[in-house]
Amino acid sequence: MDAAETPPPLTGPSPTRTIVLYGGSFDPIHAGHRHVARACLARKDVAEVRFLVTPQPPHKRGRTLLPLADRVELVEAAIAGEPRFAVDLTETQLPPPWYTFDTLRAVRARVGPGHDVRFVIGADSLGDLPKWHRAAELVHETNFLTVPRDPNESLDAVFDRLATTFPADDIARLRAGVLAVAPLPISSTQIRDAIRGGRSIRGLVPDAVAARIAARGHYRNDVTG
Repeated sequence: MDAAETPPPLTGPSPTRTIVLYGGSFDPIHAGHRHVARACLARKDVAEVRFLVTPQPPHKRGRTLLPLADRVELVEAAIAGEPRFAVDLTETQLPPPWYTFDTLRAVRARVGPGHDVRFVIGADSLGDLPKWHRAAELVHETNFLTVPRDPNESLDAVFDRLATTFPADDIARLRAGVLAVAPLPISSTQIRDAIRGGRSIRGLVPDAVAARIAARGHYRNDVTG
């Protein structure tokens, strides 16, 4: 990697603004997503959470998603009236495949050097971090905020495994980013299954999202899983 490609350091003077990117297909967005986003905002240094709607996650290439415009509409409905939430469409302006490293670079270039851009990751994905695109550089490109799978489950074993790949200072930064949040047991798959089965999704998604799904007939005849 030449000097021009060296990721900018995450040390030095405090940034003027911390932005958290919460990436996903949001197919559909649900109450668990908002729950995690609010946990991010609870950190005193976080100014804004951006829902980064991806056209097609690299690990979901085999599944057909609801069209991007529809998923974005549902996210916009879910965050309406929340001034510190926003939709981020950076990946719609990048060529596929959409890797986190490239997305972060694009977002940071857009917002400028006076911002600290962080990225939300699930505890299950954290364990797979060494397999991510340009992983060794990625951990210097952002500070991750990790969502625990189970509040009673220790992540020590995950960090021990990561320590065989990443140096101690990287592990310390990863540990510092674990969110103090009890995850809600809700998944987008659960919601799609409920809609296909004619069951209520009340409480699983924001009311505005449920209304739009019903009005548009989203997922009713979805057989893609």
